[in-house]
Amino acid sequence: MRVINKLSLATMLGILAVSPSIYSADTPDISGSYKCSYHDPFTTPNDGTETVVFKKNGDVYKISGIPTGSVFPYYIGKGIFNKNVNNAIGYIFWQPKSPSVTTIQIFTVKPDGTLDGVFAESNKDKGGTETCTKSTQ
Repeated sequence: MRVINKLSLATMLGILAVSPSIYSADTPDISGSYKCSYHDPFTTPNDGTETVVFKKNGDVYKISGIPTGSVFPYYIGKGIFNKNVNNAIGYIFWQPKSPSVTTIQIFTVKPDGTLDGVFAESNKDKGGTETCTKSTQ
């Protein structure tokens, strides 16, 4: 299991390292809070909601997920936009309560600003889906 986690982290870090810092003017800034609905085939119940927060720092985003009804994040991570696909962001995150498990997620930013994504955990053989809408706080 540790090998998979190290490979996941090495892959994401490799992507971050070779990605140039020059992005198109069309790359959106997704900073802010999003209300999200997800489907995870391994949780009970399979469907849930959360808030995902994106904070931009240079070309990289700090991401945190906060379960509905809580104020504390249950996962944290880092992400970056694909330089060749201006509306796609990928990120890796981990849960402080389960630090040996890493998760990768890819979101497509739709023209209306919603995020449509898929995710996969390093210890599972099926992925999940998630859709997010920017909060109007």
